[in-house]
Amino acid sequence: MNRRTALQQLAILTSGAAFLPACSFDSEKVSIALDHLKIKASHEKLLAGVVDTLIPKTETSGVATSGASTPGASTPGASTLGAQELDVHHFVLVMVDDCQDKSNQEAFVKGLDQFEPYVKKQYDKKFLKNNQQERETILADIMKPEADAPSQPEKVSKEKPEFDLSAIRAFLSLTKQYTVNGYMVSQYIMTDVFPYKLVSRSFRGMCPCFTTTNNVIIHGKFKYR
Repeated sequence: MNRRTALQQLAILTSGAAFLPACSFDSEKVSIALDHLKIKASHEKLLAGVVDTLIPKTETSGVATSGASTPGASTPGASTLGAQELDVHHFVLVMVDDCQDKSNQEAFVKGLDQFEPYVKKQYDKKFLKNNQQERETILADIMKPEADAPSQPEKVSKEKPEFDLSAIRAFLSLTKQYTVNGYMVSQYIMTDVFPYKLVSRSFRGMCPCFTTTNNVIIHGKFKYR
């Protein structure tokens, strides 16, 4: 082997070693790129379950569709997609990662990390193992103001609490906020459920009008003399 070939191979090995840390095959890696939030795939799955609980798929008697001949027409027996099916949990993660300060991001991650073990201890079952009604009850109980929460006997203890309930609530609060935002601005909502129109109302050139006894012309809700 000559010197030139050895140097070329050494350069290839060096560049490959530098690139290797970026090639993570960890099964716990999330499916989207985040700059600040350090979460696992299990956290992402749990978050998807939370947003699905907040806005689940529903069977409706009628849904406005973009394909309907009349604006706002209903399709009998149609269903409305839920937040999880629209990947709104990805929107939540991106918004927290990009738009929240460091303290809120840390509280979000801490609350997300403690949410599952807290639910498991309090309700004897993992959150995703519960049905829709049970999940809603769990979220409502956790987000209930402390003044309305059932009173617990006071215990004098210097031990650090096992769970940070304020962080869990911060996580749920941000998740709820961005779930609603992300769902309402999704392409599905803006095109299929509530079709967006550049002009809010269609123009009607001919409307019935009549003249009153006082010679006041009434045209719709406006009066002209």
